[in-house]
Amino acid sequence: MLSSANKKQIHLVNYVEDYLASIDSLPLHLKRKDSVMQEIEAKCQEILKELDEHYEKLKKETVVPKNAECYTAFREP
Repeated sequence: MLSSANKKQIHLVNYVEDYLASIDSLPLHLKRKDSVMQEIEAKCQEILKELDEHYEKLKKETVVPKNAECYTAFREP
């Protein structure tokens, strides 16, 4: 039968082995997450570019008097 100290030591060894096994795959996991984040960033940049183009187009098409307040159409009554 194992003593209490031996059980604790075995538990500690198992814990360390499990920890080391889990961090072995960490670099791969981080690389995948980084790739996903880069894809999301690229899509966001495309959307921002389109948004800027639409804004510039709308700005050219819209005539606003110099003394008019911004967003007068959105003011609550």
